[in-house]
Amino acid sequence: MISRFKWFLATCVTLIATSCATFTGLPENEAADWAFQGKMAIKNNSEASSFNVIWQQLGKEFDIELSGPLGQGRITIHGDKHSVTLTQGKDQWTANSLEDLLWDLQEIQLPLDYLQYWVRALPKPSEPFNRELNSDSGQVTQLKQAGWLVHYDSYHEGTPSMPKKLNFIKADSSGKLVIREWSLLQLPPS
Repeated sequence: MISRFKWFLATCVTLIATSCATFTGLPENEAADWAFQGKMAIKNNSEASSFNVIWQQLGKEFDIELSGPLGQGRITIHGDKHSVTLTQGKDQWTANSLEDLLWDLQEIQLPLDYLQYWVRALPKPSEPFNRELNSDSGQVTQLKQAGWLVHYDSYHEGTPSMPKKLNFIKADSSGKLVIREWSLLQLPPS
């Protein structure tokens, strides 16, 4: 079960990412605290899965909870600027970053450290990217970075307007994330 779980973890964390115009959503400031709850479905040529996601970001620290229907197969991931630890039941793995954690578990190199930006319709800073914006709303409709293509299908209403439905694809891997609820815990001073 752990090898299938490793694939599940690797794929779900991975799947979750031009114009010079400014996006009107949550600021890119690292001090912004936010959280979301949602559901993700992922697939590749050989497997498909869906699970619930709860992500809380407090500055550079984050806690992610992944679970199947009715909380089955619960996984927690805690990270800060020094390390990332994944816990499933009594088992625990630690690495320097999400990418390193995936490499340790699966020996796969994927852009996992981009995820905290992509869910907010932002590119990872200091990395090449292309994005397309809706000419009326200024919202990101598509983001390309690290070989991934992310489509933003809809946004929650309100200010700031945060992504609601995302589809992402790279080669034979694809997925969909529906964010049911955003919590903006603290906005940085303007």
